[in-house]
Amino acid sequence: MLVHEILEHAAKRLAHKTALVEGETSLTYGQAWQKVRALATGLAAKGVGPGDRVALLFPNCLEFCLAYFATLSLGAVAVPLNNRVASREFVYIINDADPVVLMLDQQFWSTYQAFKDELSGQPLVIYSGPEAPQGVLPLGEVCASGQDKPTTPLLGPDSPACIMYTSGTTGLPKGAVMSHGN
Repeated sequence: MLVHEILEHAAKRLAHKTALVEGETSLTYGQAWQKVRALATGLAAKGVGPGDRVALLFPNCLEFCLAYFATLSLGAVAVPLNNRVASREFVYIINDADPVVLMLDQQFWSTYQAFKDELSGQPLVIYSGPEAPQGVLPLGEVCASGQDKPTTPLLGPDSPACIMYTSGTTGLPKGAVMSHGN
């Protein structure tokens, strides 16, 4: 079973069971899968497809889970960013991973502002928060932007799922590619 299929399978079997809880908000497996598909559809409408990298800068939250599964369901590669690294490490990791999209939570907006001009490329920025700053896409708008459900690409256990960056204790962080089979 591929990573994104875990949630899809659970949504079919346990649609009304609680899957995710954050504070007072909870989602059932069915609701979570529906939100994942909406986000995947919106990302596909923005041009995200198989092999593209999508950087995720979130705390431990519902949006991270949904973004992670949406990314994988498109055959794209998730690049979770450690939100505790220094700006120079963000720059290095993002430049190294070369994501087409950077999704970030509102609490990391000022962090992003501090390093964005040092990036070699300019990924599409998707913002999770109540009011998106000028020039970035609100997450809710992306979820509502897709019309046709994207087809899930043919993936196998050796297909890349995510790139996890090491802590870089003896040098710069290194990207470790994790497959769906890992």
